Amino acid sequence: MAYAQTTKKDTNNVKVDKEAVIDEVVLVGYTPKKKGDITTAVATIKSSEINNVPVGNFVQNLGGRLAGVDVMVGSGQPGTGGNIIIRGVGSINGGTTPLYVVDGVPLNSTAFAALNPNDFEEITVLKDAASKSMYGAAAGAGVVVIKTKSGKSGFQVQYTGQAGISQKSKYKYQLMDADQWLSWNNSWGNFTDQDVADYKATGVNTDWTKSFLRTGFSMTNDIAISGGANNTNYYFSLGQFSQDGIAQASSLDRYTLNARINSGNGTNFRFGTQTNLSFNRLKGIVGEAGVFTNNPFFLQ
Repeated sequence: MAYAQTTKKDTNNVKVDKEAVIDEVVLVGYTPKKKGDITTAVATIKSSEINNVPVGNFVQNLGGRLAGVDVMVGSGQPGTGGNIIIRGVGSINGGTTPLYVVDGVPLNSTAFAALNPNDFEEITVLKDAASKSMYGAAAGAGVVVIKTKSGKSGFQVQYTGQAGISQKSKYKYQLMDADQWLSWNNSWGNFTDQDVADYKATGVNTDWTKSFLRTGFSMTNDIAISGGANNTNYYFSLGQFSQDGIAQASSLDRYTLNARINSGNGTNFRFGTQTNLSFNRLKGIVGEAGVFTNNPFFLQ
């Protein structure tokens, strides 16, 4: 409890000191529930905007939805996140990755490939210095606060199933065929005439875009059971997500389990437990020494 001294005049024009009581305030970081009580720059996305979108990483859902928040995804790899920049690049040598906080626990951005976005209730982005200051130096590039779902009164069962496809760009690159490639190498002295004759004898003329690219397929299956009564609420969910990338060697399979139970009268006693389990199987076009820039479709 904090106290403050105030002074007022009574009816006899005599100054009297009166002790005023100020309720104790404990600041533990902003949550979506506090949004109406703050005046700093924040932006919130509700579950209705982020759920039921078949992507492997929730970061891809933020693009174009929040003012002052740029999302750049540099790869079509299934499950890849992207780089979030809040109100522009604020540092020359420092990083631009914001601090991610899920139910009060800081997480690395790479962990979101293992989380089910359909379990998120709200995503709040803290954009200015006043709001970021509560999280210290780690929040220099901004803060993304995520609140996951919990049970509500009553009983509810929800199932979500989705399927979709992804296709490569319809732009057709003008590539050399086998004869043109052989002639070009021959003109530079890479091949002899005999080499050219031997290659042509094979009759091979491969369309490499068809060999390395495909139509990707994605599928989502989620079931959630939630409810609550007598000061106790619960939320259980099972999720399955699979996505085949456009590149032949890229895919993501993810299975998630989320269990959350809260109990207590909310005043004198409250107990809660939350468990998140995830299994990921990720395949990409990355070799042992990193990305093969001269052969980006290196098959593992």
